[in-house]
Amino acid sequence: MRFGGPAILRAQLDSLLEDSERPNVVIRVVPFEVNTFPGQAENLRLIAGVVPELDTVQVDLTHGTQFVHSEAELHTYRNMMVEVEEVALSPQESRDFIHRVGKELKGKAR
Repeated sequence: MRFGGPAILRAQLDSLLEDSERPNVVIRVVPFEVNTFPGQAENLRLIAGVVPELDTVQVDLTHGTQFVHSEAELHTYRNMMVEVEEVALSPQESRDFIHRVGKELKGKAR
């Protein structure tokens, strides 16, 4: 989705590309061709580490942020993330996609 003008979107895309170079960050793009996927209406982050019992999910809602810690809920979100990864582009394909969109925006801004 596009929010703001082309300059704002380019800055956001550049920031994503920069973040994707960090060793602890993986960015995966779900292409528009995918009609539906689990969690598409949610804005969430799965924070996972070496000790699964310390994992958490951060869900951003209209009325605030919710943190999910229970094993049953974590199981649901972990499975959802596996399903999203199955339809998402690979990390390199995602970077290529983001770069391509950024180049298209630069061409339109002239």
